[in-house]
Amino acid sequence: HGDQTSGNPDDSDPYKWLDKFAKISPQIHLKQSLHNNPNSNYPFLKKYNDKGRLDAKKVISILEEKKIKDVDLILELNFKERNPVDKLVVEHLNESVVYWKKSLPIN
Repeated sequence: HGDQTSGNPDDSDPYKWLDKFAKISPQIHLKQSLHNNPNSNYPFLKKYNDKGRLDAKKVISILEEKKIKDVDLILELNFKERNPVDKLVVEHLNESVVYWKKSLPIN
């Protein structure tokens, strides 16, 4: 989510951060948030991806442009410890992984 207190919009733009730090970052934490609430944290489900700030294909495209092949992509997912979320955790984890996997180049 970047620096939300900064007056510079680049400080909270995940793509600007990737552009600046991807070459020196062995790991990239991926967190879905909504445009109207950059501090939010959602799994990568279609209903959130449609209005979310982070797009897997765009992230992968930036990494490919920078010729980065060896990086750990870590899904930063939060789940509340109460129903009905408890019952959906595995389903949401699977959908999030499938979303990112579809965007990865196959070698």
